[in-house]
Formats: sequence, C-alpha cells, structure tokens
Amino acid sequence: MKKIHQLSPDIIAKIAAGEVIERPAFAVKELIDNAVDSGASFIKINIDKAGLERITVTDNGGGMSKDDIAECFKPHTTSKIKVLDDLNHIFTLGFRGEALSSIAAISDLIIKSRTTKDTQGNLVELQRGKLKDILPIGIPSGTTIMVDNLFYSVPARKKFLKSDQTEFRHILDIVIGSVLAYPKIRFSLTHNNKLIFDLPPQDILKRIKTLLGDSTFNYLLPLNYKDSYVRISGFISTPQITTQTQSKNFIFINQRKVTDKLISLAVKESYGNLIEPNVYPVFILFLSLPYEIVDVNVHPRKEQVSFVDARLVFDAVNKAVSQTLAKNNLTFRNLIHSNSAMTKSFAGVLLKNAVLPKEDIGQIIKSSDIIQVHNTYLITQTRHGILVIDQHAAHERILYEEFCQAFQKHKKEIFHLPTSIILDLSLSEGELLEENIDVLKDLGFEIEKFKENLFKVYAIPLLFKDRDCQKLVMEILDDIMQNKDPKKVDEQSNRMIEYLACRAAIKAGDKLTKQECKDLLEKLEKTKSNYTCPHGRPVKIEMTVYELSKYFKRV
Repeated sequence: MKKIHQLSPDIIAKIAAGEVIERPAFAVKELIDNAVDSGASFIKINIDKAGLERITVTDNGGGMSKDDIAECFKPHTTSKIKVLDDLNHIFTLGFRGEALSSIAAISDLIIKSRTTKDTQGNLVELQRGKLKDILPIGIPSGTTIMVDNLFYSVPARKKFLKSDQTEFRHILDIVIGSVLAYPKIRFSLTHNNKLIFDLPPQDILKRIKTLLGDSTFNYLLPLNYKDSYVRISGFISTPQITTQTQSKNFIFINQRKVTDKLISLAVKESYGNLIEPNVYPVFILFLSLPYEIVDVNVHPRKEQVSFVDARLVFDAVNKAVSQTLAKNNLTFRNLIHSNSAMTKSFAGVLLKNAVLPKEDIGQIIKSSDIIQVHNTYLITQTRHGILVIDQHAAHERILYEEFCQAFQKHKKEIFHLPTSIILDLSLSEGELLEENIDVLKDLGFEIEKFKENLFKVYAIPLLFKDRDCQKLVMEILDDIMQNKDPKKVDEQSNRMIEYLACRAAIKAGDKLTKQECKDLLEKLEKTKSNYTCPHGRPVKIEMTVYELSKYFKRV
C-alpha cells in the first residue's frame, strides 16, 4: 500500500492561505493592495475585533464586471500579468492571484463591485470557501470586500494570535505603511466603530506628522539623492532619536513597502558611532529603481525583494544617508561632547545619591587598585587574583534588586514633575501606551490620555528624575514592542522592572571617577545574585593567580 498521496484541493488551499495570511493584518494588507491597484482615490477600512470578527475594505476604484467578479476569488486568477516576461516588469502591488483565494479558504467572504461603465453591480458570497451566490445589486462604482470569521477553518492559527490590542496594532502598522506610500489617496480607518483617522490626500510631511507624532517629526531631516540607477527621497532622524526596534524603519521600493536587511544595514552603517550599536535610527525612504533590477516575487506576502545588483543599492543608500548627516553637521566629533556630558551627569547623580553600606567590601583591596578599562570594565585586585566587572551589568543588577524590593513592598518613590510633560505619539505608540498604562502606573508613572495620541505625564519613578521624560517613555514602549505581549501582568511588570534597571544603569562608555568605581563595587558586594544581570549576562569574572600563571605557562 502506497504511503505517498496527493493532497485534496481543500487542504492545499488552507496550506497556501497559511503562507499568505498568518494574522488579520496580512488580510488587510492584501485587500488594501488590491484597492490601490484598482486606481482608487479613497480607501475605507473598517475593522471589528481586531479583524477576527470582520474586515471591510471599500474603494472607489475601477471595480469589476460580472465576469471578473465570478473569477477573482479562484486560485491563480489575476488581471496583472499574462505572460512569463511580465514578472520582470511588475508595476502593481498584487500579481499572483493568491490573495482573495487564500482569504476565502479560511473565512466567509462577500465581494461587491461595480465598474463605472455598468449601471448595476454584482455581489459574490462565499461560505466556508464555497460559492453560495452571485447576485445583481445597486452600489456605487468601486469594490467592497467583507471578510467574516477569519481563521474559522484553522483554529490552530488562532492559538498563535496575540491580544486584540496587539493584533490591531499590527493592522495599524500595515495601514500606516500604505498611507505613507500613497499620500495622494484618501484613507479612512475605523476600529470597533471608533474612527482612528480619516486622512485626505495631502503632502507626505503632513502625513508623517499625523501618523508618527511630533516627538518623531521634529527630529527628521529631508533626504534626496540621485544617481544613474537609483533615486532616493525621504527623511532620516537626527542621532538623538533612536528606537530599540525597527518599527520606525519605513522602506518603500517603487511605492511597495518592504523589509530589507541590506538597506537597513546601509542606513545604520552610515550613522556609525553617532548612535549606540543596539539601537536603530528612524527613517522613511522612498527608492525608485528600474523595475527590471528588482525581483518582488521572492516572498509569499511580497514583503521582501531581491536586487540584481545589491551592492549598487547598498552604496546608494549609504551615500545618501551619509551626505545628509554631513550636510547637517551631524558628525561624531560634533556630538561626542554633548552626549558624554549627558550620560556622565545621569550616571554620576545615581551613584552620588545612592545610600551605600559602610562595611569593607571583602576581597577588594582598596579603591586605588580599581582600574576602568575603555570606560566599560572595572579591573581590581583581590586577595587571590583579579576581578573583572562589566560596569553596566553590575549597576543593572544592583538597580534591579532595589526595584524588585520596592515593587514588592509597594513603596515606590515617585518624582512629581514641576509641570506635566505632553507626549505626542504615533498612532501605533498611542495604542501601545494605552494598552500598558496600568503597568506603567504600577511602576511609578502617572500618565493620562487627554486627546488622540496625546498623553500627559505628571510623575515618574524618582530614580529617573534626571532623565528626559519623553525619551524614557519612548524607550519603554520600544522595549514592550520588542518583547511582544506577555499573557500576565506580572510578567509585564517584571520585564518593566528589568527595563527600568537597564535604562537607569551606567552605560558602557561612561567615564567613572575612582570614588564612583569604589561606590559601585561596594553596592555590588551587598547585592544578592550578583553574578549575572537580570538578562542573564555575566556581571563579573574572577581569575586566581594560579589560573593566570597557568595561562602564561608559569606552572
């Protein structure tokens, strides 16, 4: 009896759908792409319960005839390409004919459409992936697609989805990408009957300000570059504004939003030492390239592309960003003084105000023996050898234990700001902060929302009174976004405590006085679990004289 057999069409359809539609946001993306390709000047998106209950996308584009609407939901049916060579010159966002068939395989689908030439439209209804009816209806020209009960037929997929808030943020990020790519199209987005935005056709600068907020917009620099093959326009941030994630890295190639490690690396490399190694600048880049040197058919959701000459693209982006930074006098030499003064002041205040134990620190001989190496490591002599300490990891462990104790005892020390600080956040950041605002309150922040994407900060943890409040909150949001969303508030709170300790701790590169070195070691000696930081990295390495002698082949 043979073991190998051909899969049924139903199973094949569901597998294909799983590659294209992993979460509601990807269904939204496919529907928006179709609307853009139809020539629409207005695209309206309605979302119910993060897309799991219903997704509705309406456009005023060219619409479909009765014959086309009867074919559009079938696998591999498309109006975008006809012959193999068309794949080398793809001008549209969609082209494979997979989107609607993939969505139909895992949802209930209703499609309404009418061309400008027809006097009436048509409705197609599919239930459980099967055609139920095709009816004539009276509707304006354009297309409306309603997706109900997404993932009904693949319940395992639902298990991997996050909370409604998180899934909607993914949808919001998808929509924002389209809104930035097509500023001449009016976009409207509603979630659970709440209008998120209704943006008329407008200048790209106005869209960026609306979508990303003043906290980002005010630090953007215009960028323009052109060579024989590549034309680049857009905006990059000054080094003062960075993020822990690449959530504010927008790359558009021929108006298609993509993620591209090569381009991201080219941008980051251009900043060099202007930013820390573990952060990313903010940028919105629009690249125009000859269609024949870009292959968009390399990813199921068309999120990635490949280039005939990747080096050509890398060099162009690197040069464009470097020239823009230089033009604005943003060099490492110009920034080093202000940055070092800021970090030194913050770290110094923390150590100066710390209440340190007076007992002898045990194996450490004396403060004069403590050497700071490359403003990152402390080396000192012990009775039996040497001790090497990572100054950031050590201070992070100290602060983490202090925060944990205060949190458990509900004795949080709060610093009330002299005047409230207003945060003007991006749409996605506003949703994220609103979702996690109770956790922030538990940690000593007093924040309230008073207008769309505008929040007032009244108080912060005392430990952070010398920090830039707005930058602090933005970094916390980055951290939450980077670590996804834990199922329990306790997990979130513990991670936030780790975050607070990490951000408050002395950094690699901070110059410490001899007294500050001594204070840090005294504090560390009295801290439990002082061999690793909260993230598990080593705090200190000890080597005995015997081990050193063995290494140098003396014994």
